[in-house]
Amino acid sequence: MDYEVVTDLNKSDIFNVAHKFTSLKGSEFNPLEIDFLFAFVTQIDEKDEAFKEYRIDKATLEEKMNRRLENKRISTLFKSLIGKYIEAEDEKKIRTYSIFDTLVFDKEEKVYTVQFSSKMKPFLLKLKPYTKGYLSDIFKLESTYSKKLYLLCAQWRTAGSFKIKVDKLMEELGIKEGSTYSTYGEFKRKVLKTA
Repeated sequence: MDYEVVTDLNKSDIFNVAHKFTSLKGSEFNPLEIDFLFAFVTQIDEKDEAFKEYRIDKATLEEKMNRRLENKRISTLFKSLIGKYIEAEDEKKIRTYSIFDTLVFDKEEKVYTVQFSSKMKPFLLKLKPYTKGYLSDIFKLESTYSKKLYLLCAQWRTAGSFKIKVDKLMEELGIKEGSTYSTYGEFKRKVLKTA
């Protein structure tokens, strides 16, 4: 097996993902799941031809995330993440991709190991165009919508600004019609102002 053990996440604070990955369309993610996912996305080397098993020790990840992950919570997190997917749609097809093949926590070594699904290559390897962001920024944000809004803004960072219609922004953030936040007033108060 090809391992990469990371002991200093500061060296790997930058992540690059395909533009279509930034909205995380598909599964709903909670803030911890997004943090955990992007911690491992930062471990992918731009020169990687295929995914390796990426490893991060527990103490380093907890320190960087500023939260503790008890074994019971890790089990719940893994069960949720293993079922997460990304959805990509074009004029001809709707495609659904599993994100992870495996998630492992070694209780003795206190190391997390993940293996991304090989089908995630178009989203995470050899990217053009891509979105560049910073793990430290993602970790600072508390809500799922704040994190997703950051990813959307990161996509347009080099342009300096962008315009988006409210209904398109709601779609990008995964807010469905009829949800609590689907009226503009609630969206502005609970999502935009919070973010």
